[in-house]
Amino acid sequence: MSTRESNIRVAVYVRKFSEKETLLFPERSQEEICAKVIGANDNWNLIQIYQDDNCSRRSTCPQLNQLIRDAENRKIDLIITPEAERFGKDAISAYELSQKFLEYGVGIKFVENQIFTKNPMELLKLEIMAQMLQKKKEHQSECIKIGIKKKKEKERQKSAYF
Repeated sequence: MSTRESNIRVAVYVRKFSEKETLLFPERSQEEICAKVIGANDNWNLIQIYQDDNCSRRSTCPQLNQLIRDAENRKIDLIITPEAERFGKDAISAYELSQKFLEYGVGIKFVENQIFTKNPMELLKLEIMAQMLQKKKEHQSECIKIGIKKKKEKERQKSAYF
């Protein structure tokens, strides 16, 4: 992002999880991380902080949905968020969401991942992260299926002896 651009409307997105996880990853530090990045750019204007509480993989994230609507309505130019895994439900959904935001002309800066989605090479890095996560999930799924199959086979063998 060029420092010559003026009046860039910036939004921050943070996500709270369970109380236990909050102790490990305090939201205050998430906001501090983002505030530090914004503070280093004089032409960035913080429009709003969007924060979802206890937003899990199975629940909706109302503030994320509002952020999407605001991007669609051209109210923001840039989103700052601590890391990809906290932006979406995981790196896969973060990549998919980044594509959606790019359609609206909105870039995302994932601070901890050092990714800015308007940079094609950095967007590729996010895509690779997402693909690696998908492969890991597929591998885990296969391992679980194999484990279930082996357990059923043992139970079948055990019941054949009794």
